[in-house]
Amino acid sequence: MALLSNAILFRMAYAIPGDLAQGAGRSNVKAEVYGATPFPLYGLPCVQSGSTVIPVTSNLAAAANSIYGWLVRPFPLQEFASPSNTLNTSLSATPLTSGIANVMTEGYIGVFVQAGAASVAAGGTVYLRYQTPAAGVTIFGGVEGVTSGNNFAVVNTTNSRKTCYFTGPADANGFAVVAFGI
Repeated sequence: MALLSNAILFRMAYAIPGDLAQGAGRSNVKAEVYGATPFPLYGLPCVQSGSTVIPVTSNLAAAANSIYGWLVRPFPLQEFASPSNTLNTSLSATPLTSGIANVMTEGYIGVFVQAGAASVAAGGTVYLRYQTPAAGVTIFGGVEGVTSGNNFAVVNTTNSRKTCYFTGPADANGFAVVAFGI
């Protein structure tokens, strides 16, 4: 029975921010990233700005359906450390500040729920932060599981294809999967 002491007692994260979930995304496109407005993490929603994509950086509540897609973590990318329930710089590798990136416009993607992870449920509404975030805890455009007055619900995609919702509860580390445009 000495082998039991060598057992691995941890499991892989439910989702990795920016990774496509449930197989390949249904619709992925290449998009140019604008360096003056860099993405802080993978797995964040993006909006179109001319011919480029940028992260949510201001109050888009009046245009909650302006989300174009989600920044996808390139494969194979190994720079990932499992975070605690608070946002940290080890959440995932730093996305490119310029050049071509992958954007999921329809499918399932892993996200980090920065607030309200315990309230996330299958079919639940996805909220995005748009007001001044608390230092080191939340970021603009970050996914949240509950409404707070500082975020807005993602209503639908820019092409009006269905909705955006959580596919199930978040795990103990705040990771969840979001369905977008399905």
